[in-house]
Parts: sequence; structure tokens; C-alpha cells
Amino acid sequence: MRSPSPAGPRAPLSAVFLCGALLLLAILLWPQVLRNLFPLQWQVGSLGPAAFFLSLASGAAALWTWLARQRVRDFSYRTFPTARHTFFALGTSILSVGLLLGLAEIGLRIFHYPFRLGWTPPEYQISRFDRVLGWSYIPNLSTVQRFGSEGRPVSIYFDDMGSRVAAPATRHSPATPTALFVGCSYTFGHGLPFEETFVGRLAAMPGFPFQAINLGVQGYGTDQSLLSLKQVLPKFNTQVVVYTFLLDHVKRNDNADRRFIFPKARFPGTKPRYSVDRGGSLRLVSTPRRYDEIPDCHVCDLLELFWTRWGPPPSMELTRALVKDMKEYVESKGATFVLVLWTNPHRMDQDKLVQALFPGMSPNVVDTGAGAPPQFSQWMIPGEIHPDARAHAYVAHRIVAEFRVLGLLPKASSP
Repeated sequence: MRSPSPAGPRAPLSAVFLCGALLLLAILLWPQVLRNLFPLQWQVGSLGPAAFFLSLASGAAALWTWLARQRVRDFSYRTFPTARHTFFALGTSILSVGLLLGLAEIGLRIFHYPFRLGWTPPEYQISRFDRVLGWSYIPNLSTVQRFGSEGRPVSIYFDDMGSRVAAPATRHSPATPTALFVGCSYTFGHGLPFEETFVGRLAAMPGFPFQAINLGVQGYGTDQSLLSLKQVLPKFNTQVVVYTFLLDHVKRNDNADRRFIFPKARFPGTKPRYSVDRGGSLRLVSTPRRYDEIPDCHVCDLLELFWTRWGPPPSMELTRALVKDMKEYVESKGATFVLVLWTNPHRMDQDKLVQALFPGMSPNVVDTGAGAPPQFSQWMIPGEIHPDARAHAYVAHRIVAEFRVLGLLPKASSP
């Protein structure tokens, strides 16, 4: 026969206290509650599913604790017969965890892990830290960089805004009808002279009615393109905006620190990051910071790196909201928005692809993969993962065709 537990004020409280703590934890971990405390988008992937699982587990544990409160009470008295035993066990546990984390932090610092900074990508050698965008190109810079396995020298020029131009000292007129091109390295024309990029080809096309301004920046996500667009569009007589979208932008939009994607590379700093609230609206949750402004915690970095690599993949929800906001902003200013989907050749109907990626998006979409030559995805700079001059010429041709459909170019125009 089991001996009764000693009487005392702690007898009914041990199980009640544990049950209450677990129930409170379950409430706090519930995704709808948790996202009010901090964003669930943590670098790449959402913490929502993990929070939902932990919330259910905590709730189930709270229910079990209440149903088995007699056993919990008996166990607590056998294990911690006095308050002194309880505080000693609690203090020992906290001290052990702290010591383990301290040793781990020291070890990670000694071996410079997880970020052993070894090289600076060429694109960041011509950029500077930006408090709004994360990084932007150095204004009025002229330089030559080599690209590809052949080491082709390419001259690169920037104007006073830091946008890529065809020649030094090039300036844009605020009054001239303007086409703004936003996006990442594909828009910038990584590895190509300006005249070989699709923006340069459009700018040089006889009869092209707009001055072309290239706001493409290597490594940018949709969020940075949106912020850059909002800075520049009001400064010009903007008639049309072309955003070049890559599927890789989905990962970039969920990420605030590119070191978690490329741990050995050196970057100017972090980038802005948005989340989507319950109503589907965007909310800026982090702004760019220099790395020396971020608390140095190697253990935290390791956990985030693990989550980035092995956590759930990023969803399209944030990217859809960003593209929607970009489109609505452009159209609110009386300009035309054109979305270029830079995809590999495929046989899927363009309307079905657009609805799959961006449900509800109106026309004005150029899907480069629809009807593309089979070798389109192979038109790459030797030794690079970026498209070559042939691919840019093809995309320029597709954009011209869309401009004609939209009435932005005369029917008789030719690229």
C-alpha cells in the first residue's frame, strides 16, 4: 500500500503550479498570439508550424498534469522533499545550462564559426552600406571588374543616384518620360557591359520613347526593389515600371542576413525584412544594421543557420504581398506596372503560372520561359550562373512585344 504524502501547503500546489505554467506556455506559443510578440518569419522559413506544434504539446502536457496531479504531487515530494532541495535542483540546472552555453560560445568564437569571413563578392566591392536598403552602389563610381571563367573585363559606371549607366557622367532628366527597371543582378546585367543588358538594349532601341533607368542591384530581393522604387519613382516622370522576378527572391525576402545563405562571404550589413499581418498588409520588422551593431552571439548564429538550412522552406505569402504592394504603388502614381518572370523554358500556360505564383495578378506579365528556345536556360556566362548577352537580347525582345501590346510602343517599332 502506498504511503500517503506528507501534509503541507505545497501538496496541492506543485501540480497546479506546473499545470498553470504549461498552460501559459501553450497560450504564448500559439501562433496567433506569438506573432503579436515578434515576427514568426525567422530568416528563411516560418516558425508558425513549429510554434503550433509546441503549443499543442504544451497544452496536452498541461491537461495530463491536471489529470495526474496526484502522481505529480507524490513525485515532487519524493524528489524534492524540502524547499531547499527544490531550489538547489533549480539552481544547479540553471548553472549547468549556462555553463554549457558559455563553453559552446567560447568554442565557436575560437574557431570563428559559423561565419568564417574569407571573401567579398565582387558586387559588394562596389557597394556601400545603406540604412534603408541594406546596400547600394557607390554614386559616380567607374570601375572595371572581371567575370566568368574567361575573366572578361567589364566596365561599370554609376550615376549620382548609384544607378548603372552606359557611360561616366551620364545624367537623367526628371521631366523626360521614364521607364524604371527594378530587380537584382539579372536587371543590373551582372557580367555584361551595359549595352549588352536587356535594359541597355531597350535604351538604345530606335524610337524607344522612354529614358531607361536601371535600378537593379545585385543580391536584392523584392523588398529592397520596392523600397528603392519608392525612393526614385517620384523624382522622375515615370510612365512604366518593370520588375524582374526570380524564384530566388522568395528566399531573399524571408532573409535579413545573407550570411545565413552564404556563411563564408562578407557583406556590407543586413537587409530590411517585412512580415505579413493578419489582414495581409506588410509590416517592416527589421531595418538594415552594420554587423558591428548586432550583439555578437555565435550560439544564436548557429541556431539561425541551422534553421535556415534545415527549417521549412519559405512561403510565397510574403513575396506575393510585396509584389502586390509594388504594383499598387506604381499604378497609384499613374504608371504602368510590368512583371517579368525570368523562368526556364516550360510548356505551362502563362496564365496558369501567373495564377499559381501571384493569384489575382492582372495582365502585364512577361513570362520569359513560355515559348522560350530550349537552350534559353543554357545561355549563361561561362563559369557563372548569370545569363549572357543572348539571354538578355531575348528578354529585351519579349519586353518590347509586351510594350507594344500595352500601347507603350508604336506598332511599327522594332528592337
